[in-house]
Amino acid sequence: VHLITDVAGDFVVDPAFTPTSVIANGTVQDVELVGSHLWVGRIEAPFLSVIEAGTGAANALTLTASPNNSIRQITRAGQRVIVAGNFTNLGQNSRDKLALYSTDGVLQVFAMPVSGGGNREVETFAIVGDVLYIGGDFTSVGNGAGNARNRLAAISLVANNGRGALLPWNP
Repeated sequence: VHLITDVAGDFVVDPAFTPTSVIANGTVQDVELVGSHLWVGRIEAPFLSVIEAGTGAANALTLTASPNNSIRQITRAGQRVIVAGNFTNLGQNSRDKLALYSTDGVLQVFAMPVSGGGNREVETFAIVGDVLYIGGDFTSVGNGAGNARNRLAAISLVANNGRGALLPWNP
């Protein structure tokens, strides 16, 4: 069984595509094509992997930090890749539910911790221009007082030299 179909655009299953055994078992939650690489988010470990899009082979691209729990969504935004899920750390770096990588796999400085609520998970997000809208089971985003958000929040991706800033939008 092939988990991912041919990326040539003809939507025919490519019999030569064989995902690496690290990806082949378990539940894949999201996939994002970044150049010639597929970023794969999973519910089980390894939670985030990068494989060759054309062959499914393990990629030479090594992430500088791997998440300690599930990835729900992955999206490329220019030269960055945004990941969201139920993680609290990426390697030795604290990143609570939301993180940014460069397209070459380097973890970026981005401090928007998500907290409160039941499982505090970021379930989904959308990017509109330079704004990241997140949704999930959380009641607070960012550091400091006055950051209460009822399961929806908007974050500027360009504020603070690309480190992010919580916007006043609070439906």
